[in-house]
Amino acid sequence: MPNNAIGEFPFIRVTPPPKLPMSQWQREVRAGVDNVTLFDTAKRGEVWQCSSVVDCVSLAEAGSLYQQYVDLVDSGELVDVFYAGLQVQTQYKVLKVDCLDMRRIVGGVGGIAGLSTALLQCQWMLQPIGPLPVEEEEE
Repeated sequence: MPNNAIGEFPFIRVTPPPKLPMSQWQREVRAGVDNVTLFDTAKRGEVWQCSSVVDCVSLAEAGSLYQQYVDLVDSGELVDVFYAGLQVQTQYKVLKVDCLDMRRIVGGVGGIAGLSTALLQCQWMLQPIGPLPVEEEEE
């Protein structure tokens, strides 16, 4: 698996790092009352907005990839995320994908595609849904 990926799609770069679900606390302060009251409002995830960059063999492939990203929104499927080579232990629902930049480049080498002639940069909005499903071992 590549260093960075959303679902089955690898990327050269994804920034910023994913937000993980954590306990949420609500502070309540009342005028004239000493101290602060904290309410535990449960463990939940915040929307993670990130941008991705991937190199493509052609501009046509970049356009096709962007359409596949948009199809993730319509599919309703949950995706796994890999960041810095590690699988994030939460599944995400893709809420929105916007194309920030799609352009030709001259002689791109390395990256995901190897020899590339296009770059695709997208802005993602993902909602953490819950922990990865645990696979039961067969006896």
